[in-house]
Amino acid sequence: MPEIKKIKPTKIQVPTTKRVAAYARISVERGRTIDSLSAQVSYYNDYIQRNPKWEYVGVYADSGETGTKARREEFQRLIADCEAGKIDIVLTKSISRFARNTVDLLQTVRRFTEIGVEVRFEREHINSATADGELLLTILASFAQEEAHSLSENIKWAIRSGFQKGKQSSTNLYGYRWDGENFIVQPDEAEIVRFIFNKYLAGNSPHTITKKFNEMGVKALFGGKFWQRTIISILENEKYIGMVIMQKTFVENHITKEKRKNNGELPRHVIENAHPAIIDRETFDRVQARLKERKIAVERTPFTGKIRCEVCGVGFQRSTSYYNGKKTKYVQCANRKHGKPYECDTTQIPEKTLEDVTAEVLGLIEFDAVVFLERIKQIVVPSKHTLVYHFANGKTASREWISTANTDCWTPERKAAQAERLAAYKSKIKNMKGES
Repeated sequence: MPEIKKIKPTKIQVPTTKRVAAYARISVERGRTIDSLSAQVSYYNDYIQRNPKWEYVGVYADSGETGTKARREEFQRLIADCEAGKIDIVLTKSISRFARNTVDLLQTVRRFTEIGVEVRFEREHINSATADGELLLTILASFAQEEAHSLSENIKWAIRSGFQKGKQSSTNLYGYRWDGENFIVQPDEAEIVRFIFNKYLAGNSPHTITKKFNEMGVKALFGGKFWQRTIISILENEKYIGMVIMQKTFVENHITKEKRKNNGELPRHVIENAHPAIIDRETFDRVQARLKERKIAVERTPFTGKIRCEVCGVGFQRSTSYYNGKKTKYVQCANRKHGKPYECDTTQIPEKTLEDVTAEVLGLIEFDAVVFLERIKQIVVPSKHTLVYHFANGKTASREWISTANTDCWTPERKAAQAERLAAYKSKIKNMKGES
């Protein structure tokens, strides 16, 4: 009868060490401090390194972002390292710290499962690697998402209730400092604000004012440079006349946290004489009217009805051309545009060239549609590459312009395509000679 013997393994199995990382996050809007985040980081640092079966990878920590926001830099870095095969286990305090959007949570956990990374949620005692892990995650994440929605609605109610009672919640503003209850005027900055309003009404564009400030070394609110957008925001801000308009924006979705401009969806609350004014109401209203004119002028071309062909006696019209997906706007004589009989030798004028020449005629650094509409009555085109400007005060100025159409359209892509066509042509000729 055959005798069967069991041979015991002689090679000792070395336990596999798991590479472990942790994800920590605190939400500043809930009143937590950076110290709370540091405590989480220290806890995970010690916790992972005390386990001899684990290899410490690191702690990925985000602060100041809510779990409902999709973009968290450290969280994105954690995902990238997991995708790169650097991590086997991810530890996190709870589902609410990981995410509150059920869909995003499950997508991330499922992706981790696919690449062999398990996620352990300490508070809920859930391990994504277990059979019932995803079911529990789905249920609990839904509760967490509803909690976030409830919290968001409570915060909105508290803010809107404060609006109705005239309660402000603000921050420092150029020209003012916020002391927690009121705006306090800063005399030096207030003079700069008045300078901006007066210069704008005198015909200076935001770009010109910005350039002048930066040349003079005038600093913005936090010591940086002035930008054109900064100047425009100052010109548009009603707080400079002592008025506060509350709920100009609102958060529609508690998941994305994106702000939307309030265009009448929700009531707005206005407080008159809320604090000392820097700008008088008449000056402010004049500036708003000019800003509105600028916006209208930008939305339609300011050259509409302003350019006339001297030979044909008709106006110039706007056209658009496309080459390799690139759009170019230009103006040309209406007769030439529509293929009617004509005697003039005018040509298409690129809108950018027209703006640059006009800015030079007006003595501006850059083209300003409002200044153009105020000071130029008409532009007459007597011949190719000649523009005659007729000012509102009766003066005239003539300028020659040079077309850059050929160089502008001769892009690197076009050059490469032409070289490819030329090479193909030469190859074809060579093959034909070889056959003969």
